[in-house]
Order: sequence, then structure tokens, then C-alpha cells
Amino acid sequence: MIMVNGISKQLGRFQLNDITFDLPSGYICGLVGQNGAGKTSLLHLILGLYHEDAGKISVDGMDYDNDEKAIHDRIGTVLVEELFIPELSIKENADYFGKYYSKYSWEKMEDYLRKFKLMDDKNGRGGQQFGKLSRGQKLKCQFAFADIDP
Repeated sequence: MIMVNGISKQLGRFQLNDITFDLPSGYICGLVGQNGAGKTSLLHLILGLYHEDAGKISVDGMDYDNDEKAIHDRIGTVLVEELFIPELSIKENADYFGKYYSKYSWEKMEDYLRKFKLMDDKNGRGGQQFGKLSRGQKLKCQFAFADIDP
């Protein structure tokens, strides 16, 4: 499912060098290492949030250069750090990041937000500013976005 071959990435003074592994479909992998070892940076590379300086990453035989939307359609991700932009509304964030997914649907996300009690008449159609939500509400928004599959 995930193939990482010779990945290298320079991030300031930190560098990932020549990382290679395969994660077959149906397997679970844990990344273990000391703080600053590059676990989060490697995940960001696998998720397409960073672009590698060298090497290749493929997900289900697809690579980000040719199949970015198809890969994003296959991976639902909620990170500890917030992906959404605090100054934008929930809808503005969803629409902005939704362009990276071929199956994005505001209507589907809105259904999840209503189920999670994040959409109501006083907040309008996603007008609530993401940065003003509680930590739990932010996570619910990200889970709603990660699970969009109309």
C-alpha cells in the first residue's frame, strides 16, 4: 500500500536521509523514535504535505506527481496539529482543502457537522471561524473532513 524509496528531505538544519520501507495493505505500522527523529516529517511526506528532495513515495501504486487527488481520496487523516486555517470559517477551510480531493462535497461535510452538533441556525452554513472552536470541536471538524466519501 505505501512504498517509501530513498526519501530525503532537508528542513532547516534537520535532514531525513535515504528512508526506505514498504507497508503492505492490511498491515499496521508504528513509528517510534526520540523527539526530533523525523517521525512527523516522514508522515507529512507520506501525506503529501511536504515534497521530498529525493526519492519516491507511492500509495497503492500511485505517486503524488501524477495522482495527488486519487491518493488524498484514499487517505483520511487527522493530525495532532491542526491542518485547517484558524482565521477561515469551517466552510472556507473545507472548500480550500477540498480542492485536493476529487470526491469533496460540502453537503456531505455539512451532514457530518450537523451530526457532530457543529452546524446550527445561529452559525449559518459553516460560517463559524475555525480558530474560535474548542479543541474537541476542531477535531470533530477534521474527522468530518477526513471521512468525506460521497
